[in-house]
Amino acid sequence: MTLLNPAKRPFLSPSSTFASSFFGRTLHMQQIRRNLELLAQTDLPVLLEGECGTGKDVVAELLHLQSRNPGRLAKLSCVSPEEITSVLDSLLDGLLEGDAVESELATLLREGGTLLLDGIHELDLPSQSKLLIVLKQYDTGSVGGTFVRVISTTTVDLQGLIDAGKFRIDLLYRINAVKVMLPPLRERSEDILGLVEFFLEKHSREAMRSRPLLSQDVLQMMEGYYWPGNIRQMDNLLRNFVIMGSEEVITRELMDSRNGVTRNWALDEVDVSHPVALKEITRQVTQDLERQIILKVLQANGWNRQKTAKWLSISYRSLLYKLSDFGAAQDNQSKVHTIPSSALRAANY
Repeated sequence: MTLLNPAKRPFLSPSSTFASSFFGRTLHMQQIRRNLELLAQTDLPVLLEGECGTGKDVVAELLHLQSRNPGRLAKLSCVSPEEITSVLDSLLDGLLEGDAVESELATLLREGGTLLLDGIHELDLPSQSKLLIVLKQYDTGSVGGTFVRVISTTTVDLQGLIDAGKFRIDLLYRINAVKVMLPPLRERSEDILGLVEFFLEKHSREAMRSRPLLSQDVLQMMEGYYWPGNIRQMDNLLRNFVIMGSEEVITRELMDSRNGVTRNWALDEVDVSHPVALKEITRQVTQDLERQIILKVLQANGWNRQKTAKWLSISYRSLLYKLSDFGAAQDNQSKVHTIPSSALRAANY
């Protein structure tokens, strides 16, 4: 469990340049910003849903900072079974024995603040049951006169997990008074240049270097790029650019080094022979991209699923869920389509 202190990171202030760049100009993000301002004045638990790298933790910290009584902000990773089991078992033992538990989570629940449940979709059913007991027992939202807000993040639709029997519906009701959907960066092309400017300025200042310039060609390439790793990928890419000082760092990431195929390769698979909603096309392309990345890494690791999960920085349980979702098996030696190396690297962000 990690105690966060966003107040010590000035760029995370709701009125900061980063906040302006993060929310950008798109109508969807501006509406999210207004909704967060309203939510900050309530006691409601919030569920943040979005792809990896879309800024769910940033939104959680901004919401915490704007809350009426911020208190502490503690992040509990649901990706680590050992961590979540240890924390929840300790609390439950204390409840059963009537003893005061000395832990960061227990202190937060007694004194008030924000509990960030990171990657709640990763919890197995036994851990979900334990978490539900803790949330009910401490009655988050009103603990001894203090206020505890629960913010949960997920990269998958929890209703789909409920339908598959992998997530408790009563836990969803407990954490999902309001759901905020964060769009992927590819749906925010008009916000890309603002984010580029912010990250260049930030990393140049941190590295104590003069701010490098990007050519118009590279900027246009970045505006049209698919950004499978979203904002986190851009952040890492521009940090490397500031350090290395060469645009080749960026162009190599955005283009396939072998045949010059650009990031729009995924659009070749889209069927536009009949009317179809843009949202549905985006969903299909994203799923196909993820499927091909996973299959390629599986193949590279000799179809060893545990090694593949570590390689992709996801839990073994999450990998199994994704494999079952598109019907892949360990011994499935199906042909894997060629994908850009940039997309493969993005899977590790």
